[in-house]
Amino acid sequence: MVVQFAIKLLGPLKFAAMLPNPSFLYFYFHHWTFFNSTKSLLMLGYKPDFDFKECVSNSVMHYREMRKKDVRLFSWQNSIHEIPSTSGSVVVK
Repeated sequence: MVVQFAIKLLGPLKFAAMLPNPSFLYFYFHHWTFFNSTKSLLMLGYKPDFDFKECVSNSVMHYREMRKKDVRLFSWQNSIHEIPSTSGSVVVK
């Protein structure tokens, strides 16, 4: 209804030029589709290559083979930066 009104008001070509890029919409709404394959399928037409159980079994095999010496940096350490000061405080982004 809103789209039809905008097309009548602005004209079809002008209205289409005002629409955002589909990539923008994906990145803006990615949190709605990230963990839910049904929403991903409905909104983006994306169908995952593996089902949930297959993904879990692949992840388990990967992390069981990983050794401590292979891990150089944990993901949460990427956001920690030390401030050069005498207090020795640490800032998290």
